[in-house]
Amino acid sequence: MRWGLIVISAFLLLAGVSYAAEAPAPRFYHAMSELSDGSALLYGGVNLNGETLGDTWIYSVEEGWTEIIPTNNPRPLSGHEMILLDDGTVFMFAGRDENGELIDHYYKFEDFDWSPKLDFETPFPGYEMMNACYIESELKDGAAAGAVGGLSNNGPNLINYWFDPNIMGYVQKASIETPAVDSVAVASNGNMYLLGVAPNSFYVYNPVTDAWETKTVNPAPSPRYSSAHAQVGNTGYIFGGMSTEERGPLNDAWLFDMATETFVQIENPPFDLYGAAAVPVYSSGDRNGEDVSILIFGGVDGSGNASEDDVFYNTDDGTYTEEPTVDDDADDDVDDDSDDDADDDVDDDLDDDADDDVDDDSNDDADDDIDVDDDANADDDDNDDDAGGCCG
Repeated sequence: MRWGLIVISAFLLLAGVSYAAEAPAPRFYHAMSELSDGSALLYGGVNLNGETLGDTWIYSVEEGWTEIIPTNNPRPLSGHEMILLDDGTVFMFAGRDENGELIDHYYKFEDFDWSPKLDFETPFPGYEMMNACYIESELKDGAAAGAVGGLSNNGPNLINYWFDPNIMGYVQKASIETPAVDSVAVASNGNMYLLGVAPNSFYVYNPVTDAWETKTVNPAPSPRYSSAHAQVGNTGYIFGGMSTEERGPLNDAWLFDMATETFVQIENPPFDLYGAAAVPVYSSGDRNGEDVSILIFGGVDGSGNASEDDVFYNTDDGTYTEEPTVDDDADDDVDDDSDDDADDDVDDDLDDDADDDVDDDSNDDADDDIDVDDDANADDDDNDDDAGGCCG
């Protein structure tokens, strides 16, 4: 067993949280988020029987999947959002519960456990399939996370919300003109980008000016929803989804460079899925490290079959694999440790041999001394016999 799992297990036992090392069941419309240690958090979704799920899982490159049984368990949810905040907690909100009701509260994940249900200062209208992300910049009204679009019980939502979970509050910002349901939201340079909503274009929201801007670009991904998407640094990645034009699942993939505000089509994934989720995972345990893979999990294909496999996109060489990218330096460290241990063993063997030689030499010298003493004693005996004859 590796030290990472031992440490996590010990922490969970002390916290009163239990776990089971298996793998999450196939699902769609679940949510995944990065964690501050480079691993990933998964919650909820819907299985092929139509049941809304309420299980919590953590994925790490070193240990794979580990199910967490928290002391506080949120309601089973689907179509919800999860965002990693700068204090290391995960903010989960929106979505429908197991009774089909839109939730108006939120939860926070910290120290391998969920908080009890938390209410906003002002009642929050219920939505599902929003477009949410975290912006690392100072925003007006102290907001920490942004979410726009999605669905309410009355249809598409156009309102843009900015949340500050630390004060249990939110504010309304400038609304978007085009409905955006379960699209792609990423952020960089203080701006929020909304992708995949309309042909050959994307939307940019500036929270300082509280204004949206539509930008035209070519090439660009076709309009879609329910794609798997993730952000690594200043780059957003989009995998598959459901076409809003052809009403069928897609199997293309794109990256969006927020520095140049351009799209690049990358290698197609080995699936045509919608309702999947994606998240970066880091083998080094450092979210700023270079060894990053994007974990793509869950989703449903065009025939209604749920995906059961983990798929990893390697951001370094643009390939898809069944295993994540592993930190070569970590392997080198392991090899170095093994070499050091081997050297120590050799040194120990040499020391043992040297000790044996010393012991052998000492024993031989001691034996020789004993032999000399015996000869000396024999001479003494002869002398004693001679002396006794003349004097007796």
